[in-house]
Amino acid sequence: MSDYWEKYESFGFMFKESGRTEISKRLEGARKHVNGMTDGWHELLTELKDIQALYSRDMSSEEKDKLIMMVAELENNLRR
Repeated sequence: MSDYWEKYESFGFMFKESGRTEISKRLEGARKHVNGMTDGWHELLTELKDIQALYSRDMSSEEKDKLIMMVAELENNLRR
């Protein structure tokens, strides 16, 4: 999962760097749900889906695609 966190941090940095701090802060807050237990990962997934629903109009196509891929990867890992 370390590769996932690298992508996640890079994704959040894009929003911070471009002044879209609300999205950046939501991503930082969502990560705090991961506590080593399965429920924390599910909470992260829920938060990512909320971010997707609330802010997709403020994202480029590339950013939307990255978020979709991160959600899908997380869903895939949680199904195992």
